[in-house]
Amino acid sequence: SHTHDLPQSDRPLVLQEFLGPEGHVSNGVSTTSFLPSPGETALQLTLQLLQGGGIGVAQDHNHLAYLANLNFFYPIADEHSLNMSLTGLYGVHDEEAEVTSSTVSLDLLYRWKKDQYSSFLLGAQLLYADHEVDEVVNTKPFGYTIFAQYQISPRLYAGLRWDETDFLADDSLQKSQISPYLTWYTSEFFRA
Repeated sequence: SHTHDLPQSDRPLVLQEFLGPEGHVSNGVSTTSFLPSPGETALQLTLQLLQGGGIGVAQDHNHLAYLANLNFFYPIADEHSLNMSLTGLYGVHDEEAEVTSSTVSLDLLYRWKKDQYSSFLLGAQLLYADHEVDEVVNTKPFGYTIFAQYQISPRLYAGLRWDETDFLADDSLQKSQISPYLTWYTSEFFRA
């Protein structure tokens, strides 16, 4: 998603560290399929071949990056739902394709929506990478973000996000932040 489409004003620290300030934006091909799933649930598989480069876990523009995402939606009750997603990304850092990274992400999102005036979100994303910095140094950084958001009125939302991540180049170093936010929707297309 573009930054202006996010519920918060910036991307979580772990996404910035692993994918850069804009996330992984690149050209490529993608296919999405719905897989058989029980009852009212939905199971979706997305596979992508992307132009590599420009992000920490896939820096070389001359090699493809590979992404797979398995997304499971479970309607718990009329007003409650749970969305779970598992994503894998493989990228290359050098022209010889000898320095690589593999990244795995687990995403969880619980949603309660009573009506158009009342809703609550609780979400988390955990990322882990097996990251070759160069032919000698290999790190295994881990990071996560957790957020909660409550709808105060039809156009006003309040939230709180906690981020913590290891650095890609040195997984012995960490950074963290807490981000409260208040979002006001002037229309469905614009918010402050």
